[in-house]
Amino acid sequence: MNKFLPAIRLCLFLLVALPLTASAIFLDQIDDFTEGTTNNWTIGNPGSPFAPINVPSGGPFDTGESPDAFLELSSSGVSGSGGKLTTFNTSQWTGDYIGSGVTGISAYFNNTGSNPVTMRLGFGGAGAIFGTQHGFTLTPGSGWQEVTFSLSASDLTLISGSGSFEQTFADIAEIRILSSVNPAFSGDQIAATVGVDNIAAIPEPSSIFLLLAGTAGLALARRVKDKKSLGLS
Repeated sequence: MNKFLPAIRLCLFLLVALPLTASAIFLDQIDDFTEGTTNNWTIGNPGSPFAPINVPSGGPFDTGESPDAFLELSSSGVSGSGGKLTTFNTSQWTGDYIGSGVTGISAYFNNTGSNPVTMRLGFGGAGAIFGTQHGFTLTPGSGWQEVTFSLSASDLTLISGSGSFEQTFADIAEIRILSSVNPAFSGDQIAATVGVDNIAAIPEPSSIFLLLAGTAGLALARRVKDKKSLGLS
C-alpha cells in the first residue's frame, strides 16, 4: 500500500469539504485594474454600451512611461438600461467585513463627464441594504480625487430591510459604486462618465496607528538588544 495514500485522501477530502474563500473580502485588498479586466465590476446588462470598461492608461499614477489602468463607468441619463451610474460586484468584495477588520473603503475617482456626480457605496447583505451616509461630489473635470468611505454603523444609512448593521456586514452579498444625491442602492438617472481606481479595503485609523506603533516598538527593542549584545549601554 502506498504510504502517501492516507495523506492524499485527506487532502482530497479537505478540498471537497471546506468552503472556498478566495473571493471573500480581506483587509488591504485592492482593485487596481492592472490585469486588463474590470475585476468583476459589472452592470445588470453586461452587453450594454454603458457597461464598465478597463482603460489601459490615464489612471491617477500614470507617468506616461508607466501607464496606470483604471475602470471607467458611464451612464446615458435616459430611462432604461444604462441610464444610471451604477456598478456592482458580487465576487471578491463579498463576505464578512466585520470579521475581516474592514472598516472603510478608499478609492480614486475622476469625473470626466459634463455633469456633477456624487459618489457613494451601497451594500446588500443578510436581511438589509445600507448606503454610505456621506457622498463625495465631483465637478466636471475634477481630476483624480482620493476619497474614503467610513463603514462604521453611524456613517451608514439603512435603505431597506430589517437586518442589523452587524448581521448585514458579517455577510455582504453585493457592493455597489454609484452616483446619488442621497444614500441609495441604485444611482440617480444621469449622463456621466467617471474613472475609478485603486479600490481598497482599509482598517480604521486607530488600527493603523496601533500597527505603526507596534512596528516602531519592535524596531526599538531590536536596537536595544543589539546594543546589549555589543556591551553598549
